[in-house]
Amino acid sequence: MTLTAPSTQPWLKRLPTLLYWGFFVLGLGWMLYIWSQSTGTPADDELTHVLVARSDWHYPFLILDIWMRVANSLIFMIPSLLGLNGVRLSAVIMTVLTLLLTTLIGKRMGIKWLFLIPLLFWFQPWVSDLGYTGIKSIPFMFLLTLGIYLWLSDHPLWAAFLVGTLPLSRHEGIALTGVWFLYMLYRRKWGAAVMCWLPVALYNIVYWLQFHASFQDLPIAIYFRPQSSGYYGSGPWYHFFPPVVVGVGIPVLIWSVFGLPSLRPLRGKAIWMVLPVTYFVVHTVIYLFGLYESGGYGMFLIPIAPGFAILASLGVENVIRWLPAVPALKKVVPVATAIALMLAVIPPIYATTLTTTPRLMNEAEHTAQEAVNWMKNYGAPDEIIYATYPWFNLLYGLILTPDKKYITNQIMEDKPIGTIFLWDLKYSDVNGVTREFLAQRGWKEITRFNGETIIVYKREALTGS
Repeated sequence: MTLTAPSTQPWLKRLPTLLYWGFFVLGLGWMLYIWSQSTGTPADDELTHVLVARSDWHYPFLILDIWMRVANSLIFMIPSLLGLNGVRLSAVIMTVLTLLLTTLIGKRMGIKWLFLIPLLFWFQPWVSDLGYTGIKSIPFMFLLTLGIYLWLSDHPLWAAFLVGTLPLSRHEGIALTGVWFLYMLYRRKWGAAVMCWLPVALYNIVYWLQFHASFQDLPIAIYFRPQSSGYYGSGPWYHFFPPVVVGVGIPVLIWSVFGLPSLRPLRGKAIWMVLPVTYFVVHTVIYLFGLYESGGYGMFLIPIAPGFAILASLGVENVIRWLPAVPALKKVVPVATAIALMLAVIPPIYATTLTTTPRLMNEAEHTAQEAVNWMKNYGAPDEIIYATYPWFNLLYGLILTPDKKYITNQIMEDKPIGTIFLWDLKYSDVNGVTREFLAQRGWKEITRFNGETIIVYKREALTGS
């Protein structure tokens, strides 16, 4: 059936490609705009990632840091030399690569209109909100998607290795590794089953060789200490549902529901969907019982965004394929198809551009800049300056020595006379470095900023007066 005149047929053939790159550029451009206007951060941990990765060049053993995770250290090390924007640029690259891999995954799953994938990936609000940030979830999303692609490309060993690196980016990745290990056993792929645990085994061996650590101090031991301090609390079983709905966006979520029927006939090609589902369930259980110091933040779950892009694309194709079977629509299928496509395009773009706004520095973060300016004029050498506020450390350009990475009262107890400490309202007391503690041990206030937001102390004696 000829739908267009012969002279326009070449354009018709090129239309899917033009639409793909059109949506690609539109979505990427929106995220880059959000980045360009964002002076703040979704979490202070992003800043600490930059600081630790930059300090790895001075203290290579910090690459093995359990909190930072070795995969993130290796990924962010070179970008960290360019500061926060360098790390954010690497995050953009990983997000773009994730989208390209998601497209290849969609192709292997039989999606015909691949231009739907960049549309339904970029225009999930949390992608443009977080896809440029240096949070741990971005490397995790990239590694997970790459592992899935390798599996569908018939590279089971490399796929298993990539899934095995997930715990080296986020600790809860161990559950996905375990699930994939069981699946490899079920498929009798013994080599791939062993490969699942190779990254974790190598990491723990290298850690042991470097630090001569006992078992309880090895990275693997963290999984045997689920107890939490209670600082982050816990939440109900549905805690993550609202942030996922907001993050994915209602339009993409609805289209994903229509994509679910396609999973059963795909069978082996869709088995990877168990990984993002496992990831969601694990986070739900962890926060439900308040385990492992989980903050319960919605941004943790952005690695499931590619799965929703695939499901939603399948959903759009399903609806359009079902239209001719609806008796009332038989005579208006082209019109109904056009309407369905408009509903696939306009609502996600509208919802994302409406709800995604730049992240701006708050009052405390501006106060950190004031403290930085004052300290620059004060002229103290970097070696004697200690601070618990990541914004100060980043803006000042401090290198995190091992005793500056996580400052506690035990660390500050032994600092010599003349040491400078910047107490802050957000982190210092949590770390045990209270104002009372400082006063009792010979620390005197020099100046303060914005009330009690940041207070600069100098040690003038080894005990309080």
